[in-house]
Amino acid sequence: IWGFGSNIFKLLFTPLEKELERSRIPHISSWESLSQYVLLAFSVYLAYNPPIEMVNLINNAVRIIQ
Repeated sequence: IWGFGSNIFKLLFTPLEKELERSRIPHISSWESLSQYVLLAFSVYLAYNPPIEMVNLINNAVRIIQ
């Protein structure tokens, strides 16, 4: 866990190198992230309003495991 965490923190918090100019970093359009936001909203919707079929499926799976 320590190795993974230290590598992630280096990646996240190391400043950009001087040779790498910000103008060379490609701009990501907000439209490219739209599908992620839609899936996130759908997941939250399903968490608070699950269809009865999904609830029955989960209950049957729990019953089988027990």
